[in-house]
Amino acid sequence: MNHEHHHQDHLGHHRDQHHEHNLEHKHGEDCSCQSCRQSGLPNVKIIDGSIVGSLSFEVSCKDRLVLEQQIIEELSRVSRILEAEGGIVGHAKAAFEQTTVSKISVIDDQSTIDRAATPVAKGDLVVIAFRITEDRMYELLEQINFSENQLS
Repeated sequence: MNHEHHHQDHLGHHRDQHHEHNLEHKHGEDCSCQSCRQSGLPNVKIIDGSIVGSLSFEVSCKDRLVLEQQIIEELSRVSRILEAEGGIVGHAKAAFEQTTVSKISVIDDQSTIDRAATPVAKGDLVVIAFRITEDRMYELLEQINFSENQLS
């Protein structure tokens, strides 16, 4: 089955490029395939008069508290810039998950359990704003950086 998503040319990124998986399509704003989610590129669309920007991320994470603080700093920075440029931020939020691996050993009725968080966190962030352009939202989300935690 072929399914095609069209998306506006956001600053020239991925224009007319295709990739293949279960469904063939262009990288698009409504695409949730694994390849598009892992691209690290923002999605921006208009919903009920607001500009909604989202970004999926996958980062190296040794300390979730450090990552939480970095997310707060990045969302705050984007919000401050938008407001300084006359925009109104309705909401800025993020969620991420980091899996814990449990290693269990049983020898002669003795058991041990070692638990460790995986070194990768996966998540999404969303910024909803008014009185800004789609391209400006895209630019700001594209600049989000989790410093040394960012995976290539």
